[in-house]
Amino acid sequence: MSYKSIFSWKVTVKLPESTQTYKKSNKLFNVRTGHSFIKGIGGLSSYDFCPTVLDPTNVFHNALNKIKKNTGFKGRRFPYENAEGARLNANIRLFGEDLVVITFDLSTVVESNIDEIFDLQNISSHKHPYELVRHICGLVLSGNITGYEPISSPKVYPCVKTTIFGGDDQWISDSKAVEIITRHLEPTQSIVNKVIDKNHNHQLDKSHILLDRQGVFYRIPQSLVNSNSVDKKFLGTCNLFEYAIAISILLNESYIDNLGKEELVFLNELIFEPEILFLNSVTSLETWKLLKDEFRLTSLMTKALNGLQEQPKEIGKLRSILSWIKSVSPESKTGVLIMLVVSGLYWGFSQSIYFPKFKKLFSTPDINIIKPVDTSKVTSTNGKVYIDWEEVDGAKDYVISLEVLDSGKWSIPSIDHRTIEQKTEYDVTVTINNSYQFKVKARDNVGDVIAESNYSSFRVTEAKSKEKTKLQNKVKTNK
Repeated sequence: MSYKSIFSWKVTVKLPESTQTYKKSNKLFNVRTGHSFIKGIGGLSSYDFCPTVLDPTNVFHNALNKIKKNTGFKGRRFPYENAEGARLNANIRLFGEDLVVITFDLSTVVESNIDEIFDLQNISSHKHPYELVRHICGLVLSGNITGYEPISSPKVYPCVKTTIFGGDDQWISDSKAVEIITRHLEPTQSIVNKVIDKNHNHQLDKSHILLDRQGVFYRIPQSLVNSNSVDKKFLGTCNLFEYAIAISILLNESYIDNLGKEELVFLNELIFEPEILFLNSVTSLETWKLLKDEFRLTSLMTKALNGLQEQPKEIGKLRSILSWIKSVSPESKTGVLIMLVVSGLYWGFSQSIYFPKFKKLFSTPDINIIKPVDTSKVTSTNGKVYIDWEEVDGAKDYVISLEVLDSGKWSIPSIDHRTIEQKTEYDVTVTINNSYQFKVKARDNVGDVIAESNYSSFRVTEAKSKEKTKLQNKVKTNK
């Protein structure tokens, strides 16, 4: 046989509220940072959105003893091994607080003919490893070592690396490769061309890696069988693939609400301005651009941000109060009493005439927008509009958020959607005959928001000839 493959799979587990938090070490997992996962991507130096690695404890492994015995595997830690020498490994990572992604891989090289690869990438074709995978996912999902049930049909994304031994006549054709990656038998030539074309920009050498939202398939010629660059490329691509899967689920399932401020800022830049984050690897940047499109991350992020921006300030403050109350143990009588008393006092006081004054003490001060006047029409000759706002005492910098009206909805423009300035003025990039809205937040030395404006909107119109001359003269004078 001329083909040797290593099979791995990404499996997602969405945690219900009933499952204990895995953010801190517990009876099932010891936790550590996922910096090595980010390093494996290559070219991405920021750790602002980093998974938590869950290292299984002895309790975790012991809970699987029965299913290990039934499937012929044994081992006190990963990888588990059976009598035939097959080894099943698992790397478990937590994204945010609600999503676990587990990478399972068969460490054993599988020899096959070209047609068998299509079926072998299906994890259910590996009967005993698949049964073990279902139980591992069920244990992670429930967090209960005695009462868990195996997951019936886990969501699986295959990642396959195949080395081709022999000459050019043994090379896996584009058509066959697309058949494997898309899991569609005998794809049309237009589909083959589309998949090959969209994967063109991130190729590195004579090896050829394909990816889409279904999975990853890597064709490697015999001449590169021991190449470090091939191994790094496969690891980096699979890590980025997992990153994209996780982010798409977090955004789509509204898990974004549980992310911190730094994580949200990073994700915003990762999706809308990846060039400023992938500074050291063009290949990683091009791979990420493809994955961003495959998982529709731009649309998902825009929708998620719009949802966050529609929430009143009071909702955010109330969430903070509720988070504190939740932290008081419900099993504690004292905790229950505190919750009841606080709830009663808050409701009663909210009905009094003093509540509005009290509320002001805890609200964020407003920033007054000086220019342009809200709902006004402004002219532009150079694709810029000057905005100005009042200075805030104690502010280190100001964050300007800009939105453009597109098809009746506010959306994020391609340029200047988020800018940080030390001054109280800025020239935002605009397009003639478009409507915009913006808001300004003031931050202190530790990055906390100490004041913010309401949204202020304006419409951009083209300056008439006389006015255009005046504006141009004014620009020259200012220079």
